[in-house]
Amino acid sequence: MNKHNITPPFISFFFTIFLLSACGSDTAQLQKSTPILHSFVSNIDENNSGILNVSLGKIEVLTAGSAPITTYILQGVGSSNFKISAQGEISTTSTTELNCTSFTHYNLTAQAQTLHGVSNKAQVLIQTNCLDVPIIKEITLLINAFTSGTELTFPMIRTGLVGNNTSSDIKSVEIKGDNSSNFTILSDPPRLFLQSSFGNTKKRYDYQIRSINTNNKIGPFSRLTIFIQ
Repeated sequence: MNKHNITPPFISFFFTIFLLSACGSDTAQLQKSTPILHSFVSNIDENNSGILNVSLGKIEVLTAGSAPITTYILQGVGSSNFKISAQGEISTTSTTELNCTSFTHYNLTAQAQTLHGVSNKAQVLIQTNCLDVPIIKEITLLINAFTSGTELTFPMIRTGLVGNNTSSDIKSVEIKGDNSSNFTILSDPPRLFLQSSFGNTKKRYDYQIRSINTNNKIGPFSRLTIFIQ
């Protein structure tokens, strides 16, 4: 028997304790994670001033943290015009003041509070609409990675009012975001044409899309989310 290959019991014991302690510390750090929130885009008509509980939508949680979300924090100039629930839903209050000409939009931030800390600061863009502007409804699409040569239509909440409350027509659309060059804008009526496939590099693409009507009123940006399958 080689005496030099024998580890004294007390050294082996303390080495084991050290390893367990180190692993435990790493595990604790991994467990104490905070959520990650997605940016939020919405719009509201100015005639909703002073109306309680008009919903603008819900903050999307991209990655859940290690503890449940207890509250949300909404901050920024004009944030007192809105409230946010414990479920992340943003809505109006009875004192909300909306004016589409003097205050066209609110650039706010939202954070989620948990027992292990706060989330990232997610951008919150709330746009105030005049009734004569066109508004595209938020859209979520599922597209095959290698699909191309497809037209994408988008539902309108409204095209904008002209004169005696008659509706205008849409003459153009604008799209912003990664790989937006994959799209060509067609006319009569305006719509998007997917000329190039996305491939399977990413599983999700987020765009902002808005329309312009024949009365030359530019609508607010709405969200277009495309999931790749």
